[in-house]
Amino acid sequence: CSTWKSNYSWDWGSWSYVFSGTSCKTSATFNSCFGTSDSSYGNYTLLQCLGFTETSGKKALMREAAAAQSYEDAARLRDRVGALRRALERNVVVLPDGTRICYRSYGDPTAPAILLIAGLGLQLTSWPQQFIQTLVNAGHQVITPDNRDVGRSSRVEARPPSKLEQLLGQAPAGAYGLEDMADDMKQLLDHLGLNRVHLVGMSMGGMIAQAIAARHPALTLSLTSIFSSTGARHVGRPDLSVMFMMARSSPKTLDEAVARHAGMMRLIGNPNVPGIESEWAAQARVSWSRNGYRANAGGIGRQIGA
Repeated sequence: CSTWKSNYSWDWGSWSYVFSGTSCKTSATFNSCFGTSDSSYGNYTLLQCLGFTETSGKKALMREAAAAQSYEDAARLRDRVGALRRALERNVVVLPDGTRICYRSYGDPTAPAILLIAGLGLQLTSWPQQFIQTLVNAGHQVITPDNRDVGRSSRVEARPPSKLEQLLGQAPAGAYGLEDMADDMKQLLDHLGLNRVHLVGMSMGGMIAQAIAARHPALTLSLTSIFSSTGARHVGRPDLSVMFMMARSSPKTLDEAVARHAGMMRLIGNPNVPGIESEWAAQARVSWSRNGYRANAGGIGRQIGA
């Protein structure tokens, strides 16, 4: 820990490194001191959320870090960092219809904005931190929301469609559609005072981004749809192996959730990327905890219905 502290003087710049930089994320010393390799905190969001000032929480944590002399001290500091991370989840917007949308923001809040919209059942933590930091370094602010029915955003009370209804493309009463999820994002951007943004979505998030661009063209600076489709039933259908995986019963434990996520990602991703299996496992663990340490079958079912 002393080696790590000597590398980063405790000034404003290193505070940014601790919570949104990639230098600390790749430092073995940082990981051993703080017990995490996940530095997806978002400096601007953190400060906005907690109301940090020069004389409050930031300096207290700085003094605590400077005084750390042992791994026991580092463990206590790690707990503080964990509390700060949980406080990030206070960044929630309540929309006019009562829907709560949790989000994180990164970078200069006056910079051109990019909205990253996650896919089916995925949370805001599914966007790789290195990717987010690359966008921030290129001069953008980045907004990553949880869609409704996942993560820290609202759960809808309507019944999810049955497996048969999903296959037939039928929706039960009270179901929402992609256009409703698109309007959630539009209202989030209104809350943030953003009237022109770059839209980026993956999978179902790409469909939501397309819906935003179609419904709110004046809002759209650009549209990037990643491994997505139009939503038409006869275009871009998933492979049967993926459909069988999706039809399986929900995981009941963390280990099952990690294995299920890794199995799905091997079907739709590239398992040959060095270190990717560890990234997938870390994603699954974070998602499990943010979902209240349980599966999210109902939310995912309703998103499929959308």
